[in-house]
Amino acid sequence: MQKDSSGGKYVLAGYTIWMIILSVVYFVLIHAGDNKALPFVWLAIGLSGVAAIIIGIIKYRPAAWRGWAFLAAANLFFIGGDTYYKVSHYILNVTNPYPSFSDALYLMTYPLFAAGAYIFIKHRSPAKSDRGAIIDAATFTIGLLLLVWVYLVIPNATVSDTALAARMTSVAYPLGDVLVWAMLVRLLVIDVRTRSVQLLALGASGLIVADIIYGLGQFYGWWHEGSFVDIGWIVFYASWGAAALHPSMKLIDTPISKLPPIRTRRLVLLAATALIAPALLLVETARGNASRVASVVAVFAAILFILVVLRMFTLLREISSRDAEIALEKQKNEVIEIVSHQLRTPLSIIMLYTEELLGTVTDANRKDVTTIKQANQRLIELVNALLYSTQLDMGTKDFELTPQDLGGMVSEAVKDTKSLLDEKQVTVEITTEPNMAPVTTDHEALKTAISYLVNNAARYGQDSANNRISITVKHEGGKGVVTVRDSGVGIPDEDQSKIFTRLFRANNAVTSFPDGVGLGLYVAKTIVERMGGHIGFNSKLGEGSAFYISLPLDNTPRAKAIAEPDGSVI
Repeated sequence: MQKDSSGGKYVLAGYTIWMIILSVVYFVLIHAGDNKALPFVWLAIGLSGVAAIIIGIIKYRPAAWRGWAFLAAANLFFIGGDTYYKVSHYILNVTNPYPSFSDALYLMTYPLFAAGAYIFIKHRSPAKSDRGAIIDAATFTIGLLLLVWVYLVIPNATVSDTALAARMTSVAYPLGDVLVWAMLVRLLVIDVRTRSVQLLALGASGLIVADIIYGLGQFYGWWHEGSFVDIGWIVFYASWGAAALHPSMKLIDTPISKLPPIRTRRLVLLAATALIAPALLLVETARGNASRVASVVAVFAAILFILVVLRMFTLLREISSRDAEIALEKQKNEVIEIVSHQLRTPLSIIMLYTEELLGTVTDANRKDVTTIKQANQRLIELVNALLYSTQLDMGTKDFELTPQDLGGMVSEAVKDTKSLLDEKQVTVEITTEPNMAPVTTDHEALKTAISYLVNNAARYGQDSANNRISITVKHEGGKGVVTVRDSGVGIPDEDQSKIFTRLFRANNAVTSFPDGVGLGLYVAKTIVERMGGHIGFNSKLGEGSAFYISLPLDNTPRAKAIAEPDGSVI
């Protein structure tokens, strides 16, 4: 779990509490009938959301700052419309005409949000074509548009006793919501896991739901000012501000490497969307309105059918492409495994002869032989890492999970890296919590993962005089946790999301240690996750990094006996 070391979580927590307080005050004022203060509290809610977005832009300086600026402007226009309406209604006791100046401000929100979301989509989209994601977004959008068209657009457009401007405005609101929905879904099918994107989705959903309920209430005459619908708009204001204050807002700057595979949940949603047209026709037939909506439903059903067929074609192409990639990856891994095995024997022989030479050569030649030994050692480490990662990828590496002493494995891992630690003049401090319960793990595999963390910590120290590694072993949250903390160069913010990627190395790591290949952290992550654990880190540029591994404790009687040697089980 990456932490925001600059206090971002406290700012976000404070903002959340502030918005909750304002919301409670707003509904208390409604209940008390204090109409004069309502517009100002509502204005504070809206402006707080705008201020949060601006603070997020200044704090994190995202490359996609224009997208956030458009969102701030959208919020500003919406709160402007709200303030104009509420001041007229509550303070001046003036009945707003429909449409009014506030409606013009409200309607500006939709294109501004669309512009902001478009910038996010452009930044986040993968380099490869995401045709399937586009079709999915279009399908979900057409499904909502059908419902909006039948229940909001047609009724508002065909009211005979309403002025043309009022009818056009009533139609513009739901169509604006569909535009917001289209951009929102397009962003979500690219990246649904980033917390900032989730908060944007929550806010946009609050806006859409509140607008639709408001539209239905206006048309059927049951809506009134200060109703529960206001909760949706409060969520809209608050969530967009929270999205900008969350550290993950910077991830929207980075294109994803590839789209995640389509999951069962999305297929179910697509199927449900495709069934909207026949379901709606059945409902309207039962109500006696089939003739009124039949032509509209037929058009939308045809569009949905075409989209479903197109999606089937893209899925078939994705499956064929994925099968080809899997076959190619398997062949590549097999070649790497064979080559790695073949290289290990000659490298071991070279290492044996260089060690023998060191005992016989003169002092004048000792430096050259030592250089050969060190270069050969790096080659052996590289071949072992390649072989290990290949076996993990191919699934040929078996793990035997048994209760193990975590502190003991840390000590063994440090001993295994002693030559590098001596070469770099690194001081290692190990602190182990007393009476540590064992963890369920594979002894050699976990020792390998810890060794990679210690290796990295030693190699990326800033200088030999202050190169210090601190290792702690403790219980935390029902798990055994090992933390390896260094005083090294740290990891740049823009590289942190990719640090566990195979063959990836941060820019400053390449400068500090040119001979690395970027396999160690990938192997460590794969090992730990295969054993049901978690690996993560906290890092700040210039101040070092702390990588941690957490694994489930083994609470069986045998494991407890290992932790407490005086017990009667053994």
